[in-house]
Amino acid sequence: MSQLTLKQLLAQLADENLIAADDILKIETAEPTAAPKRPWYIQTLIAFSAWLSALFLLGFFSIFIADYIASEEIVMLIIGITLMLPGLLMRGRVGGLFAEQMTLVLFIVGELLTIISLTLLFEQIGNDIVIGSLITMAVLSLTCLLYPNAVHRFLITFPIIGALSVLLYEWGWVNGVHLLIAAVAGATVYLWWQRPRWLSNRRTADLLAPITYALPINLFALLTPAFFEQEATDIQWWWITTLIMLGALIILTLRLFREQGSSASSTAAILALVGLVALTLPAWQIPGILAGLLVFLLGYWRGSPVLSGIATLYFLFSISYYYYTLDMTLLTKSLVLMGSGLLFLVGSAVARRLIPDA
Repeated sequence: MSQLTLKQLLAQLADENLIAADDILKIETAEPTAAPKRPWYIQTLIAFSAWLSALFLLGFFSIFIADYIASEEIVMLIIGITLMLPGLLMRGRVGGLFAEQMTLVLFIVGELLTIISLTLLFEQIGNDIVIGSLITMAVLSLTCLLYPNAVHRFLITFPIIGALSVLLYEWGWVNGVHLLIAAVAGATVYLWWQRPRWLSNRRTADLLAPITYALPINLFALLTPAFFEQEATDIQWWWITTLIMLGALIILTLRLFREQGSSASSTAAILALVGLVALTLPAWQIPGILAGLLVFLLGYWRGSPVLSGIATLYFLFSISYYYYTLDMTLLTKSLVLMGSGLLFLVGSAVARRLIPDA
C-alpha cells in the first residue's frame, strides 16, 4: 500500500465526516514545520570546514597572482568587488551553512582587497594611514547595510572603531579616546535600553542584534590601555572615563529601581548608589571595573546571560589587575583581599536586613 499524501488523508477524513471543512482549510494553509536544527558542534564543524576550504582556495590563487595584484590597484579593486558580489547579490539568502560561511569568507577577503586598493589609489592625497582609516570606515559601514550577515556585522564593528582610534592617534589627540569610549558606552546603553522597541522590527533587529553584542566588547577593548603604563600609550586622565562610567551606572541603576516600583530615595536605591560611588576608589585609574559592572547590569536587565557572562569575566579581570598592581607587600595584599571579602559579606547582610526582598 502506497503512503498517503496529506491531501489524500484529509480527503478521506472529510468523506467519513471525521474533520470539518474549516479545519481542513487551516491545515492546508498552515506553514510547514521547520526542520530540526543540527547540533551546535555539527554546525561549528561545517562552518570551520567552509572557512578552511575558502582560505585554501584563496591561498592557491594568491600564489599565482599576488605579485601582479600588488602592483595593479585597479585589478585588486576589481577582484575585491568580484569576491563580494555573491554575498551582495544573494543578500544572505545562501542555501546551507557551508555555502553561507564560504560566501562570508570570500566577502571579507573582498572587503580587504577593496580597502587596500582604494587606499593605494588615494594615498597621494595625504597621510596613507589616515586615508586608509577613513576608507575602512566608509567601506565597512556601507557593506554593513548591504550584506545582511550577522557574523559579518558583528566583526566589522572592531575595525571601524579601531580605525577611529587610529585617527585620534594620527591627529595627535590621543586623549580624545575618552570621548570615543563615552560614545561607544552611550551607544551600548541606548541600544540595550531600546532593545524591546527595535526587536519588534525584523529588518532593524537583523541589523542591530549583532552590533549590540559587539559594542560592549569594543568598549572593553578601548579600556585595555588603562592596564598599561602611561608612557606606553600616552593616554592620560583615565579618571574622566571613570566618571563617565559612574554617571551611566547611576542613570541605569535609577532606571532599574523605577521599573521595580522603587523611588530614588528608597533605602535600596541609596545603598546601591553609595556602593557605586565607593567603587570609584579602585576604579579611579581602572575604569574597566565600572564598565564591567555597567554591561553586567545591562545583560541582567535585558535577560542576556551571554552579555552578563562576558561582563563578569571583564569585571573580575579588572578587579584582579587592581589587586595585582597594588604597591604593597604580599601579606598586606592578602589582608586587603580578606578585608574586601568581609566588607562585601557585611554589606550583603545589611542589605538583606534593610531590604527584605534583596
